[in-house]
Amino acid sequence: RLESLAALEAASVLLTSSQTFSSSRLHILGLCLCLAFNDTTAPENSSERKCKERAQALARRLTLLATFETRMHRICDASTLYWSRELLEPTLTAIGNIQRLPHLLSAAADISHVLLANSSTELLEPWKRRVITALDTAILIPLCHHIENDLRVRAHALGASRNSKNTSAPSNGQKEISDHSQLLQVLKFNNLCILDEMIQPRRYVAAYLEKVFYDLTVVALHDWATYAEMRALARQSYGLELRENLLPMGSLDVGLDILRIMQNIHVFVSRFSYNLNQQTFIERRPDRGSKNVRCINIRSIAASLKQHGLGVCDTTVNFTYQFLTQKFHIFSQFLYDDYIRSHLSKERRWFRKHRIACDSMYPYGRAADLVREIRKLGISENDGNSFLDHFRILITEIGNALGYVRMVRSAGAEFCADAAQFVPSFEQAQSMANNCANIIQNENEEEEKNDDAFEKNAQVDDNQYLSSATKGAGKNLAAVIQNLSKNFAEGRDYFQVLVNVFQKVLGDHEHLTNFYTIVPALCLSWVDCQLVAKDRVFKQSRSKDAYFTDDGFAVGIAYILAILDQGNRFDSLHWFDSVKAKILADEAELEQRLATRERKRKAREHEQEQQKKKSSTFSFLSNSTSSTNNSTKTSAKAIEDDDDDDDDLAEEDDEPPFKLIYCDVCGLPPEYCEYGDNYEKCVPWIKENCPHLLKECISVDTKKKNKRGGGVLKKKELSEDKIRLIVYTETRSRKKTVTVVDGLETFGIKLKDAAKIFGRKFASSSSVKDKDTGGSEVVIQGDVIFDLPDLLQSEFKIPQSKLFTKEGGKIVPLR
Repeated sequence: RLESLAALEAASVLLTSSQTFSSSRLHILGLCLCLAFNDTTAPENSSERKCKERAQALARRLTLLATFETRMHRICDASTLYWSRELLEPTLTAIGNIQRLPHLLSAAADISHVLLANSSTELLEPWKRRVITALDTAILIPLCHHIENDLRVRAHALGASRNSKNTSAPSNGQKEISDHSQLLQVLKFNNLCILDEMIQPRRYVAAYLEKVFYDLTVVALHDWATYAEMRALARQSYGLELRENLLPMGSLDVGLDILRIMQNIHVFVSRFSYNLNQQTFIERRPDRGSKNVRCINIRSIAASLKQHGLGVCDTTVNFTYQFLTQKFHIFSQFLYDDYIRSHLSKERRWFRKHRIACDSMYPYGRAADLVREIRKLGISENDGNSFLDHFRILITEIGNALGYVRMVRSAGAEFCADAAQFVPSFEQAQSMANNCANIIQNENEEEEKNDDAFEKNAQVDDNQYLSSATKGAGKNLAAVIQNLSKNFAEGRDYFQVLVNVFQKVLGDHEHLTNFYTIVPALCLSWVDCQLVAKDRVFKQSRSKDAYFTDDGFAVGIAYILAILDQGNRFDSLHWFDSVKAKILADEAELEQRLATRERKRKAREHEQEQQKKKSSTFSFLSNSTSSTNNSTKTSAKAIEDDDDDDDDLAEEDDEPPFKLIYCDVCGLPPEYCEYGDNYEKCVPWIKENCPHLLKECISVDTKKKNKRGGGVLKKKELSEDKIRLIVYTETRSRKKTVTVVDGLETFGIKLKDAAKIFGRKFASSSSVKDKDTGGSEVVIQGDVIFDLPDLLQSEFKIPQSKLFTKEGGKIVPLR
């Protein structure tokens, strides 16, 4: 009994002496209770047995309460994530209920006490970075991508509804989302704690969208309005406050974007007219329904250069070069036409023959006749323009493209001038920047050469206080000022570059040598079109182009004359002097006619007004052409080796420098009589009028003619331009198609050998036939004209430039 009482007294002291129960106190308390109730002889339902059970139950409860925190900490310990790092990202991806995310992130911090207890602080930071990376990959980055895609879809739907005049706004993006509803719940968390770092999901997504919108707006500045709408949708739908990117956007002085003009330059030059003096492009005809006419000037191009930079200038010249390449191909094809070439050659010969009689001025009437002759070729059904009008439009588009290059160059100079106003003095700023740059260079040399350190430091002792950041800024400033001063100067002459490029390509083509003779006819066509376009300006309903200025034609004419080096030849026509004389004569005739006849006053005033308009238009064209010609003229070098050169105009000579005659028998020039049908009849006429040609071409052996009863023509070696091969197809009896090869003998090829080769190659009959005009040709059964050129080049080494064919009765190069 005494032991039981002592145990109970000890247990009472343990329970009342302290409010905390350690593991040792609990063990002692349990030992005391065992000693107090150690009587095993007590009956089962006795009071002693009940007191013992009651005391043990209370002891167990007390033990549970005392060790509850320790047990809970041991049960909830998630430090095992550190040892199973590969499971962290899949666990976050398949989290299911997003509300568990903060608890899962806090569980990742359970390993911290273990790492800190072992003094492993260097392992804690990599673990934190790994948890953050897993959170970004599994939760935050997919959330950003989903919100970005949703904003793009809704912005596109908003634009489509606006275009279709649908006023219903798109529905809220959060309500449309079903698969990502759990993911969007992340935005409701203000902070996500990872060890000692806090992550704000809303700020994270906002920073991502700001970066994406900024980068894509820099690449495509014309899409700034789209990203502005997406920014507003993000604020409305997700409550995300995005900052403005503060990039230079469109302003009131910005017209069409320079990149858009550059990509569609073929449309731009056809829809806009160029003003040389103001350097302005004015729209010829506005879009349907528009009441405004768009104008583009230097200021608008300079504002566009602020967005894209000066590097666009070289790109513009490159696009213009590609455009001019296509236009000059069409230009060359028009002048290559036999009808046009013959007329231009005829005009050149006529002017050379009658130069003195015309007082060295190309007559106005000859140009008008040429316009009518070309108009006989046909008129377009759509616009009623002749081939000459289309050729004039082509030259105008070339001039507009060059005017655009000139405008871009001037806009670049203005842009540099606006930027240079913030630099007080180029020399002082450059000196200061170079001083900083020299310091950097000296410091770099110090590391390489320690022996010369004292001398180099002596040069920069006054600037040793400058920090490395200041020195780097000075180096950048030197580069910026140098680039600015370089662009502020005159810059590259793009006109000269384009002239030199095309001069090498077009300078050697013979069919372009008479271009200057068609310029007067083009001027007449331009003046007529200009007068009609000016009259349309005052009309309300303008279904066709209406404009008051069009200097692209003058720029194109001057540019082409500079490329072909025909400026002096055109000046020798004294065309504008002839126009002035014509206008003065018409005015005098009009006054005389009005004085002798009684006419209505309105009709007389109208006729006088039209005459004044025509005179002013010609005067304006003359001035524009002269000013442009002065800027594009490459050199004043005279053409000494050309028969058409007019350097000796001041010398009086009764005989023209060259006289072209024609045979009275066949009507061809004497050099080509041998290709006619009645050459034997032409020989007496040639012998009488130009016997020197018989020595150059063909001589008649009269002795052999008497002996053999027929004339045998002894031919001299042919010149290079007469060596050619003509290949064509024709239909003969029974509707059979044959291919004729004519001219093989001019290359020294035996016709019989060639016929055998053709027969084996094409598996058809091939034979040598005599021509009605004399000579022989090879006739191949069937149409093989498409396969024949390759065989002629590979087997007989005949160049492509010597192959010709017949089209419409004319001999043209074989393509």
